[in-house]
Amino acid sequence: MVALFVAFLSLGGVLAWGLTRGNLFSDSAPPIAPIVLPEVAPEITASRVDPEISPDGLADDVDFSGMTAQEELAARAAIRRERLLSREPRPLEEATRAGAVGAATAGVVATPDRVVASEAASGEAQEAITFTDVPDDYWAEPYIDALSSRGLISGYDDGTFRPDQPVTRAQVANIVSRTFDLTADQASLEFTDVASDYWARESIGEVVRGGFMTGFPDDTFAPNLPVTRTQALTTLVTGLGIESPTDVQATLSRYSDANTIPQWANEKIAAATDSSLVVNYPTASQLNPTEPTTRAELSAMIYQALVGEGAVEPVESEYVVKPQ
Repeated sequence: MVALFVAFLSLGGVLAWGLTRGNLFSDSAPPIAPIVLPEVAPEITASRVDPEISPDGLADDVDFSGMTAQEELAARAAIRRERLLSREPRPLEEATRAGAVGAATAGVVATPDRVVASEAASGEAQEAITFTDVPDDYWAEPYIDALSSRGLISGYDDGTFRPDQPVTRAQVANIVSRTFDLTADQASLEFTDVASDYWARESIGEVVRGGFMTGFPDDTFAPNLPVTRTQALTTLVTGLGIESPTDVQATLSRYSDANTIPQWANEKIAAATDSSLVVNYPTASQLNPTEPTTRAELSAMIYQALVGEGAVEPVESEYVVKPQ
């Protein structure tokens, strides 16, 4: 898949929740001290662009006229997936430990050419888990049901999902590793704050080797740091190799709070927007880019990423930001 880069996860203080390998979330992690969101734009290195593919991964001669918005989204996903999978693989230079950590400093990482949905994510759905705090009319219920029916997420022992709780870097690593088949395009890294028996150690290793995430210059991964909406979307855009649109500012202008998007993330958020990864509740035009990502929001983002890969059918929702 087209190579891209991930902008790194650090942010304002919120409570973080750890989880077990079998669950997406639990309530065992301690509070996290406040972290300041970086103000500088990360340096972008080793960018690779395929001239035959336009910014959304499709050739310019594809005609979507006469289609509904939902039909166009499904068509774009199918064509993009087919074309990316048909391209010849391009080897990446093996990352050294110093090089990978250096990329973390700049907030970028090299990504694999191809990322496809895991067998669980793209396979036949089973019966969804019924959570006591996710009613049928809850805005994210279709996304939560879809992911739970594929074994990608689960809830707490008391039968709740706790959709409004924030997620951490470890939790993002966990669900990304479950959702996508990640190839080892990067060198393995050892992090001083990820013990050999840490519940998410395997997932963290997979997303690092797969090019979705990396660590910090002090050899830490900071697994309990909470994740902003900007950072969650940037991780998906980077890992999936989604190119930004030609007119970034025009794409971002649909958001009433576009001026609060960190400068380094403008292109990534524009790419997420044009790929229908963005789901804004309760107001589609308000991104809330620096707010912590909740469990419900992450579920919606992950599902939309699967839609973009052609692995699942789109969910009709007024909160999905559609391409212009």
